[in-house]
Amino acid sequence: MLELVGETRGDYFHIECKRCKTAVTLTDLRWVGGVPQVKVACPSCHEKDDLKLWVPTWAGVFPPK
Repeated sequence: MLELVGETRGDYFHIECKRCKTAVTLTDLRWVGGVPQVKVACPSCHEKDDLKLWVPTWAGVFPPK
């Protein structure tokens, strides 16, 4: 499983791979079975994952399904 680290840098929320400290890419933001999910990839480690986002925290970020 791809492990991530996030932090604020100025006005930005920066998310990087915990192992190699490279910024990850986030794609395919979507709802799956009532849960927001996102595909995450590290271009350096070539690790990929499909992660669920905690609904109370992220539900307002995504358009309703």
